Amino acid sequence: MKRIEFADAPGRRYDLFFLFILYFNKEHCLANFVKPDKAREDTEFLERLWEEVSPVPEELLPFFLLNDDGKSLITRRCFRSGPELLEDFRPEDVFPDADAMTGAVLDFWLGCAGADPSVPDGLRKINAAIRTSGCDYRLKSALYSLLIDPKRALEILVGELTAKAGLSPDYYTLKTCGELKDSFEPESFSRDIQSAGWPIDLSRYDNILVSFCTYAKDCIRCSDLGGGQCLLLLGQDYAASLDSLRRRTEAPALDVFGTAIAEKNRLDILNLILVRGEVSIKDVEQELKFSGTNAYYHLSLMIKANMIKTRNRGKAVYYSINRRFFDSVIRVLQKYGELSAYSQKSCDAGGPEWARRMGE
Repeated sequence: MKRIEFADAPGRRYDLFFLFILYFNKEHCLANFVKPDKAREDTEFLERLWEEVSPVPEELLPFFLLNDDGKSLITRRCFRSGPELLEDFRPEDVFPDADAMTGAVLDFWLGCAGADPSVPDGLRKINAAIRTSGCDYRLKSALYSLLIDPKRALEILVGELTAKAGLSPDYYTLKTCGELKDSFEPESFSRDIQSAGWPIDLSRYDNILVSFCTYAKDCIRCSDLGGGQCLLLLGQDYAASLDSLRRRTEAPALDVFGTAIAEKNRLDILNLILVRGEVSIKDVEQELKFSGTNAYYHLSLMIKANMIKTRNRGKAVYYSINRRFFDSVIRVLQKYGELSAYSQKSCDAGGPEWARRMGE
């Protein structure tokens, strides 16, 4: 039997970072963290949380913006494998000084950590890297701002992390911590993880430390702590998230597909994508005159039904038709349009089976 322990500190740390990640990557979060059977509830949850954390200074964009791999600098730095994940988080310990912070930012976004902005050659190299990078104008502006006054950028980061750590999570709690602890079973969780295709193998560990998140309620993350011990970060909706992932790998459910497509607004979105090839959320808002919340709601249902897929390009998310899904729907529907050999034989013979099937 695996040894299970629970800790609060890692979940609190991840929740704090998630607030800022949501702020700077709202479209990504709405596209990926909304479940089909709770689309409106999840969308409203994230919208309320975004409003709660707003505003956040643009200077913090390089720390929390997700790159093309879906990673942020802050989580890469503060969620490395190791026992330090179990310690209470202190914002002032993220970077030892402004130079270390600048190096980490330049390495993460430009791959030029060795360049020294305090000398002319180093600054020219960094400027050239920023100009030729694929970063959007907001990120480029934030990078230049950081280079001009790194000490101020570090002060803003520590100050904002400290301030947002004081937000109360009670309003957003779906289940109590005690309920989550009582319901967690490592064996069933491991089976669910495998069936959903998530690359976590708990059988490798003797000790499993579990920490629950409140804001990041769909979080499923495993970190190796060494010595046969791992840390599981789980959002309060982790079971529903696994179920949603598992359903997306199965044959298309016609009832889910029917619910998603049986609405004129979603058909309008689908036809807009068909014409353009792919669209952004702003395209949907402008062309179809939807509000942002309404557009996210409909798109989330279509994403979770697997009708459309997404790709990230910088901060923007683009939506396109999942043609493989529609091919599979066609294959499933074919059985209703093609007579089986037995039914055809009964039809030719005018037998009772055919009459019964036709309701005669």
